[in-house]
Amino acid sequence: MKKKIKFMLLVYTLFLLSACSLRKDIHSYQKIETECDEIVQYLSEDDTEGLKSMFCNMTRSSSEFDKQIQVAMDYFEGKVIEHDPFTLKNDGSSVENGKITRLYSSPHLTGIVTDVGKTYEIKFYSYIINTDDEDKVGISKLTIKTDNGNECIIGEYIR
Repeated sequence: MKKKIKFMLLVYTLFLLSACSLRKDIHSYQKIETECDEIVQYLSEDDTEGLKSMFCNMTRSSSEFDKQIQVAMDYFEGKVIEHDPFTLKNDGSSVENGKITRLYSSPHLTGIVTDVGKTYEIKFYSYIINTDDEDKVGISKLTIKTDNGNECIIGEYIR
C-alpha cells in the first residue's frame, strides 16, 4: 500500500511539473503565432512603422535598418490571401531559479500567396524574452524569399 501511495504521489508531482512546461509552451506558441500574423499583416498593408516596431533595439539601431525596411516593403508585392501555418526551425529557453531568462524562436512561414500572384516564404529570428539584454528582445533578422530563390534580408542574426 505504501508503495502505491508513493507511486501515485510521484505521478501527481510529475503531472504538476509538466503542466508548468505546457503553459510556457502554449504561451510561446501563441506569441510566435501573433508575431507571424503581424509580419504578414504589416507587409500586406505596407505598414513600415508596424514592421519596424517588431525588431529589437540592436537591429533598429543599425545605420542600414531604415533602408533595409524600405527595400523589403518594395520587394514584397500584394496583399496576402493565404499562407501555411508556421513551423519552428529552432526554439529554446534558459531558466534560472524557476524563471525563464531567455526564450527565442526562429519560425518559418511558407506558402505565402498574394493577390498579385506572388509566392513567398518568410523566416525570422526572435528573442521573446532576454533578461540579460533587453535590447535583443524582438526580431533580429527577417528573410523574405520568393519562389524563384531570391531573398531580401532585414537585420542580422544576433546571438
